Amino acid sequence: KDSMLLLSKAYKQAPGDWRIHQLFALNYITFNMNEAVEAELKKAIALNPTNAELEYQLGRLYFTLNWFDKSIAAMKRALAITPDYPEVYDSLGLTYEGLQDEKQAEESFAKAVELDRKQGIKDPWPLINYAELLFYQESPQASLPLLEHALEINPRSPDANYQMGRVMRAMHRNPEAEKYFEKTIEVDPSFANAYYQLGTLLQKRGDNARAAVLLDRFKVLTEKTTKASP
Repeated sequence: KDSMLLLSKAYKQAPGDWRIHQLFALNYITFNMNEAVEAELKKAIALNPTNAELEYQLGRLYFTLNWFDKSIAAMKRALAITPDYPEVYDSLGLTYEGLQDEKQAEESFAKAVELDRKQGIKDPWPLINYAELLFYQESPQASLPLLEHALEINPRSPDANYQMGRVMRAMHRNPEAEKYFEKTIEVDPSFANAYYQLGTLLQKRGDNARAAVLLDRFKVLTEKTTKASP
């Protein structure tokens, strides 16, 4: 709210400054005012049409709304401005995945990973997203090197630890899977699915008392998420 007050003052002084409209959009995201986010980003783009980040942010908005065709169009406009934009390729991968176009999703994730490597960017997300696709598309083992790299970048990534736990479980390496799920819970105590995965693993080896605690926690967390959903 303080940010919005300052932006309102700035807008009166410089209504044609694209940065003000971008910041308005970012603030509106926190209020879940999606129509206002779209309107402000479009204003910023009109004022600064060669800024790839603005098109990327518009594409991300459309992705969160499941407007996949609009998201792809915005991402492609971003790439027309800045062809080697790894975050855009990562988001394209997620969007194509949403459209169940696994071929283009894989190509996009692979491109994001390649660009991060070339540019020296330490971002685990393209690796995690690509690994999750391969987990379902090919085999758990195919995703293993990607997740290992993601954990080298950020050993405390809850998502990388969780996905690695799933890979270990699928490969019947259950003691290692348990350690990764435990790490997930350690770094993110609200990660509901990690409680479920760890709880069911403990059930299988007869640790029913601890499993019951973990599964109860899973139930509580999922109920909270359901109640918080609009």
